[in-house]
Amino acid sequence: MRDANGNRVTTARNPVTLAIVSGPSGATLVGTTTVNAVNGVASFSGISIEKASTGYTLGAASGTLSGATTTALSITPAAPAKLAFTASRATRRAMSRSPRPWW
Repeated sequence: MRDANGNRVTTARNPVTLAIVSGPSGATLVGTTTVNAVNGVASFSGISIEKASTGYTLGAASGTLSGATTTALSITPAAPAKLAFTASRATRRAMSRSPRPWW
């Protein structure tokens, strides 16, 4: 939180809400998106966007105060960590009844 001269207001404890302002449709901001400022600073941890893309901007708002917006952000997918198989319950039942392979 800043005063009219740009100085941090260390007594500010206002709630601040973070939201996606622009970016691809269908993206969701996940995590605790509203926190109370401490010593004039709102800190968000564990926030993520669940859609990899470019051109996201986030905005912070608090009541009647002027909001703030980030510059454009890019979200890149993480590298794959492992392979996994999934099967329906019916497929698992059918596989458990089939004869064992000869190898």
